[in-house]
This record gives sequence, C-alpha cells and structure tokens, in this order.
Amino acid sequence: MLHRVLPKSIDITTITQAMLDKAGDTSNNLPRKVLGYKAHNEVWAQFCIGFVQFRPRIFTYA
Repeated sequence: MLHRVLPKSIDITTITQAMLDKAGDTSNNLPRKVLGYKAHNEVWAQFCIGFVQFRPRIFTYA
C-alpha cells in the first residue's frame, strides 16, 4: 500500500515520519468498494458518533 504514495526505488532509510503520515492519510481517505465507496475515516467517524449517541449508561450516579 505504501507504494501507491512512495516510489519503489526509494531508499528505506530516507523515509521520514512526515512521509509516513502522508501515506497513512492518503490510505485512510481512499474510497473502498468494500465500504460502499466510502473512505475509512468516514466510516470510522460514523461508527464513533453512533457509539457515543447510543451506548447504554453503565454507571448510575447518586
């Protein structure tokens, strides 16, 4: 997956954290067929919003 962003001929010792962050952002924002052509970040955000809104209360405060 990294080869979509970084060329195959790049020396692995020259890869910076910023380059890896960019590759991760590109990968997470890429629409996927398996997710109904939504990006991973979009599906994750919808899941988190649904979890916060609909989770049952575990503790009761007196």
